Amino acid sequence: VWFRCGSVRNGARLERVSRYLDFREFEDFSAEALRANAFKVYLRFIIKHGGERHEIDLIGRRGQHMICIDCKHWSHGLSFSRLSGAVERQVERTKALGMELSRYGPRLGIGDLSDVVLVPALVTLADTDVRAVCRVPVIPVLRLTSFLAEFDLYLDRMLVIRPELNGDPLETR
Repeated sequence: VWFRCGSVRNGARLERVSRYLDFREFEDFSAEALRANAFKVYLRFIIKHGGERHEIDLIGRRGQHMICIDCKHWSHGLSFSRLSGAVERQVERTKALGMELSRYGPRLGIGDLSDVVLVPALVTLADTDVRAVCRVPVIPVLRLTSFLAEFDLYLDRMLVIRPELNGDPLETR
């Protein structure tokens, strides 16, 4: 993946290079975009909630804002229904993290839960006309860096999950 990332730095097109990445490399590639935008990155984060195991591909934390990303290495077939299903599952994973944040917060560098904001999102390999599903951003990898640079400006337009002290997350619409 580092050779391929170096190819991008040397002028190769991001979309073209990213097509040669396997799904793990695609996650690593997306993690680099988060790091470049001052996010602390947690890869393949496992959560146990309600007797179930959940995995969030990428968590990016900048201050009290956390973006919980599901990386979709789909090169085609990005129908609205397929994206909707992926968004629904990512929202559930993000809610599970919100309900367990008092337990996992220290691993994520979060001490005070009062101002934490969790935002579910999808990053896709292929471009799509769909930019959001139920206020959850759908971000083509080509637009990831610019989206992250302006992340704080978009917060009022995105689905935001705030953990509550009693363990039930509150969605802010």
